[in-house]
Amino acid sequence: MASTRTTRRPQGNPGARSGRPRGMTRRWGLLVAIITVGVLAGACAQAQPGGTVPTGVTGTGGTGGTGPWLTLLRTGGLAGVHDQVTVDASGHWTATDKAGRSRTGQLDQSTVDGLRALAADPRLAAQASRSAGPSRCQDAFTYTLTVSGRRLSYVDCPADPDQPDAWKAVVDLVARSVLG
Repeated sequence: MASTRTTRRPQGNPGARSGRPRGMTRRWGLLVAIITVGVLAGACAQAQPGGTVPTGVTGTGGTGGTGPWLTLLRTGGLAGVHDQVTVDASGHWTATDKAGRSRTGQLDQSTVDGLRALAADPRLAAQASRSAGPSRCQDAFTYTLTVSGRRLSYVDCPADPDQPDAWKAVVDLVARSVLG
């Protein structure tokens, strides 16, 4: 009787290269792209005219000058969105999608007041200094928010521990008011 021999595949991700899980290289590429876009958007935002900065809130460059005082970038998701929103101190906003289409509008005064209150939250500084580990979600939205001279990127994944709740409150208000 002939014996048959079976071989076992190593555990883990069969598509892994260099010991990295599948998709890790894409995530690093996405992270680099988000950071690059955020830096460029911040540089461009300072060059555009806008309202004055509200009390206690500095502009994206931390100078207290004019221009957008809040910038939100939403990327990812199953459809691969790329939405950017800038809001100046008066509540005037501009939203641009991945096709380059722009919309503008004006936030109502209660929303502007709410954003000012959220931007003054001391938890923003503490949460901006933390570094998040890898996300447990695939195809989730990644948000990069710049407010009060601080920047934070996070994946909106309920399964990830230690979500930045103060930052999420700002993102939720802007997204609900502008992105729908």
